[in-house]
Amino acid sequence: MFCYITKQSLFPLGTILIAPEIEHLGIEVQRLLRRHQSGDFGCVDSYDSNQNLEAIESGEGIVSQYDVMVGETAIMICVMTETDRSYTVIFVLDKEKLKSLNEPENGNNQKPEGS
Repeated sequence: MFCYITKQSLFPLGTILIAPEIEHLGIEVQRLLRRHQSGDFGCVDSYDSNQNLEAIESGEGIVSQYDVMVGETAIMICVMTETDRSYTVIFVLDKEKLKSLNEPENGNNQKPEGS
C-alpha cells in the first residue's frame, strides 16, 4: 500500500528563473522548488529558517540552500523567492566547485597537452 504525502505550498513562486549552469548539471529543479515552497529550506541554520517562516507571513524574501550531489561532488544550490513573489531564482552558490566539475581528471587537474 502506498501513502502519498502532499506538502502544502506556503507561498507562490512567481516566474521561475534557472541559471544556465543548473540545467547542465542535471539537477531535479522541481524537487528543490517543492521543498522550498513547502518550508523545507534545506541546510540553512535555524536562525535563517525562522527568518524564512516569518518572511512567508510578512512578505519578505525567502532563501533556501541545498547540497546536491553531482557525481561525487556536493554543490550548494540556492533558491530565492523575491519579496513580491514575482519570481524565484535558482543558482549555484559555489562557482569554484562548478569549475572543478569541468576540469579534466588526469591526476593533477591540469589540461592535457595540446588543448
